[in-house]
Amino acid sequence: MNSEATRRSIQNDDAISFIRLDHDFHLSLTRLANFTIIEQVLNNLHNLTQLMGLKAVSKHRRMKNVLMEHHQIIQALEEKNPELASQAILNHLEKTKETFIIVDDS
Repeated sequence: MNSEATRRSIQNDDAISFIRLDHDFHLSLTRLANFTIIEQVLNNLHNLTQLMGLKAVSKHRRMKNVLMEHHQIIQALEEKNPELASQAILNHLEKTKETFIIVDDS
């Protein structure tokens, strides 16, 4: 994960770069876990997730929270703590789902 580039995108309020970096982060995780099918799904859904992500970070100012959630996932992986990593991933997915529901309703 390119944390510095992600921080710059947040500082510059550059949602497009942020979403691209977010996509790269998720692809990196699927590659590390050797989830080829999930990687293909992410790539196939890229345009839809990019549009939804742009709405989410633009309307709900989620960039900083997403960065923090990603760091929690990375930290758990670095600590080789699968329980904590699972918890961090589930938390990230739940927060993302909540935001997407709000965005979809607006």
